[in-house]
Amino acid sequence: MGASATRQVQVPVDQVQLGVVIPAALHALGWGFHQTSPTSYQASAKIGWLSWGENIMIDFSYPGWLQITSRCAFPLQLVDWGKNNKNIDNLLGQLPFPSQG
Repeated sequence: MGASATRQVQVPVDQVQLGVVIPAALHALGWGFHQTSPTSYQASAKIGWLSWGENIMIDFSYPGWLQITSRCAFPLQLVDWGKNNKNIDNLLGQLPFPSQG
């Protein structure tokens, strides 16, 4: 299994609001994405100098909480050079409210 990072953060908005701001944030980052359920999205970051790309899963099924997992797309990539945590930071930075996690 490839390198990954997961973070759970408390958010001050409800699931309906998250359903609006998350796609806007993913679009702003230029990540391809699709909705996998009413309370989850899957996105992909492009290939870059430090990675073969990442798959990002965003779940907000538990009210008041957001879980983000970034995983290297290439399953044999064991070192992510901090890219997965950077993806999570970038996504959280695009959200229009402070998060606590």
